[in-house]
Amino acid sequence: MHELIRFAVEASRLTKTHPTGYLGGVCAAVFTAFALQGMPVEIWGPQLLDDIIPLVKVYVAGAGRHMRENAAAFEKGDFEAKWEWYLQQRGLRAPGKATFPSIYGPAERDSFYA
Repeated sequence: MHELIRFAVEASRLTKTHPTGYLGGVCAAVFTAFALQGMPVEIWGPQLLDDIIPLVKVYVAGAGRHMRENAAAFEKGDFEAKWEWYLQQRGLRAPGKATFPSIYGPAERDSFYA
């Protein structure tokens, strides 16, 4: 997982230097790995927050680039806060299936993410 994180962070940093941007790249890479491993999708988000993001922080701190900016962005925690909110909204913080409203079309989805 450490190599995947390193490659995902550095590949994403080519176009996205802010943690919110490169964490999206890490998320995509890790979720792809989880899918290939056959991990149940319901645990991907909690795994990302509980296990992967701390590893990313360790890697980024050790990489020695833009330390002040990265530390400030990680302390603010926007990426993690949005993921935590999403997991709570979908009932995915506890083991189980994701929950969605009974009516969930494009209009409801768009207002949810607005």
